[in-house]
Amino acid sequence: MTDTAWWQVYRSMDGIEVFAIGLSPDAALEGYALGLLSQPERTRYRRFLVEDARQQFLLARGALRLLLSKRLNRVPAAISFATEAYGKPYAIVDDVPAPVSFNISHSGDDGLIALTGSRSVGIDLERRRPQVDLDGVAARVFGARERAVLSGLTGRKKLDLFYQLWTCKEALIKAKGTGFSYDPTRFEVPDTILAGGSSARFGFPDDDTQHWMLEDLGSDTYAAALAYQP
Repeated sequence: MTDTAWWQVYRSMDGIEVFAIGLSPDAALEGYALGLLSQPERTRYRRFLVEDARQQFLLARGALRLLLSKRLNRVPAAISFATEAYGKPYAIVDDVPAPVSFNISHSGDDGLIALTGSRSVGIDLERRRPQVDLDGVAARVFGARERAVLSGLTGRKKLDLFYQLWTCKEALIKAKGTGFSYDPTRFEVPDTILAGGSSARFGFPDDDTQHWMLEDLGSDTYAAALAYQP
């Protein structure tokens, strides 16, 4: 076993730990991480056609296995994974769902893993790419008020708000467990976030039984957001 962890605590809040994971190419770490994966994971790993995507999946999944192993006090091989109806993964130990909730996101050489107890959590990370057709994408995924605020900005401010909105919305639908099967134009981020805030309470418009906390985790390097049940 290697003594080198390729992650570190990025943020801790309300019983949730967020880990930043490094996904830069590293032959030694990749070889070690491959040994942690189950046979289905290795099959999935080999199906990636793009080398960067294959290597990032490998290091991200290896880090997740080790973090879950420590939290559950079980060897990595004792942990398996299944998915909910819309593809959100969860951990299984001794043939039952483990008492832990996690979510993972990565973009380029950076990744984030959110880890907590049994309540639902969603996280998203995106590298800011200036070449993206911001208004074109916004027309497909943002609500009217979000588009209006975005259209009034230019340059770096517009880029930053676009990715802040994108990561907030994706973190929310990942926490909800639906992914993009839930139309992201059906809801908008809270006014606090649109006004430049970094934390807000949120409820989906068609569900008044559940509420979520939304946290902006962005840095100079990337945009990121966390959503979780308080």
